[in-house]
Amino acid sequence: MKHVITARQLKKSYAGMGQVLKGVDLTVTPGEFVAVMGPSGCGKSTLLHLLGLLHSPDSGSLRMLDTDVLALAADEATMFRRDHVGFILQSNNIFSHTTVYENIEFPLACRAVPRPQRRGLVEAALAAVGLGHKMSAWGNSLSGGEQQRVAIARALVNKPRIVLADEPTGALDNANSRALMESFRHICQRDNVAIVMVTHDSGMARYCHTVYTLEDGVFV
Repeated sequence: MKHVITARQLKKSYAGMGQVLKGVDLTVTPGEFVAVMGPSGCGKSTLLHLLGLLHSPDSGSLRMLDTDVLALAADEATMFRRDHVGFILQSNNIFSHTTVYENIEFPLACRAVPRPQRRGLVEAALAAVGLGHKMSAWGNSLSGGEQQRVAIARALVNKPRIVLADEPTGALDNANSRALMESFRHICQRDNVAIVMVTHDSGMARYCHTVYTLEDGVFV
């Protein structure tokens, strides 16, 4: 497979905001770590939402893993997203009244992964973000940075083919941010996972193989 993502002329408008994306072309290969940079309001998060099948474009085409994802029915898109895409959002959305283990186990349960297999997968995901010692902690006992790392582990536990990350280092200190970028590069190389990361931090973008800049709804 040459590309895991091929987007052509994606356009998106919202009521009251006008046209946010004005014709974006993007290709991502297996194992590629991509950064999308640009000023606030330029359409970075909108692009990520389109790639994650959370919103539909007004026009354009989008193929992911050799699938015309815009032709999928709503339930098919949900299954595709569940099986192949990991999300790391600015709001970490962890469950505050369950344990760290249960937070990360949740997507495995949704995919009906047998319970005996889940623990090893959860342990590996936690080790990758340096939180193996927090497995039994409650979500609401964690710092903001720890919660973000739990959200990252949850996005990776299903071993997705594509990871979409929206400012993943926003709640992390410099040391943990650098460690996460190194982990992302390792995951890309080891597992051939493609990562598309929205960031405003040029220091984090330096870890990526490819950097795009989005301005006024188009890549420049």
